[in-house]
Amino acid sequence: MLEYLLKGITYGLMLSILIGPIFFALLQAGIEKGIKTGLAIGVGIWISDFLYITTVYLGLSWISAVTALPNFRFYVGIIGGVILIAFGIGTLLNNKAVNNTQKIKQSGYLAYAVKGFLINTFNPFTVFFWVAMSSEVLISEPTRAEMMLFYGGIFGVVVSTDIIKVVLAKQISKYLKMSYILTFRKIVGIVLLLGGFILMYRTAFN
Repeated sequence: MLEYLLKGITYGLMLSILIGPIFFALLQAGIEKGIKTGLAIGVGIWISDFLYITTVYLGLSWISAVTALPNFRFYVGIIGGVILIAFGIGTLLNNKAVNNTQKIKQSGYLAYAVKGFLINTFNPFTVFFWVAMSSEVLISEPTRAEMMLFYGGIFGVVVSTDIIKVVLAKQISKYLKMSYILTFRKIVGIVLLLGGFILMYRTAFN
């Protein structure tokens, strides 16, 4: 069971260091509006992630159980691997500067939570990431407890690191040089690429 928790923590760390609109929304809110506003945006993001986790995993499990498609787990594993490889290649090839010109407007905490929810929900990466993660779970045929440990590891790390980003927003922002961002992208891209190949290998030879 510890294996699933460690996998979840690893993927959670990988997701947490991706620098994109979600990262900067948290950082900008923490710097300009304070910790409470940053956490409000974080709450919206976490709710969105939780709904994605529940919907994707239960949806794939339901399809597997109801349709009884032959080799369903095999196809899910291959698709998940392809998604990870595609994101890895895309991340490695992305050398564009991050655009962070949108300013946080004055609003209530509920509005900030909605903003975080919408940013995460309509981010194409989010849904494909959770599909790939669910593929990682399904091909191993885990127990419910193992599944909860896996997702709990991911979700716990994401929430914890998001809180750290908001609390340390001003300090973190000092180190966000473009060269560092590009280095982070390369590292994450390589990890995603390797993760995709490993998932496909495990699926084919499980």
